[in-house]
Amino acid sequence: MNGGKVIFADEPTGSLDSKSGAEVMGLLAELHQKGHTVVLITHDREVAGNAERLVEIKDGLITADSGHPTQAARRPQPAAAGRGEGGTASAASAR
Repeated sequence: MNGGKVIFADEPTGSLDSKSGAEVMGLLAELHQKGHTVVLITHDREVAGNAERLVEIKDGLITADSGHPTQAARRPQPAAAGRGEGGTASAASAR
């Protein structure tokens, strides 16, 4: 990496075979352990399962946020990133 503290990874394993995809996820995990914030955007639930926090977006609305303490009581909110096809955006936050 060239010094950035935040890494945006949009479908980082989308066109890779399973071995290469696992290597990329390993690299992202290693960068996260070194203090980088990794924002991972994916439609693949298995890839999203690697994140500490999951934010799900559908039709431009946040439909779920595993990091929100009162998620069960929340109503969908407009997504900051605009409207898309839906899918799962997951963020792994550095501590």
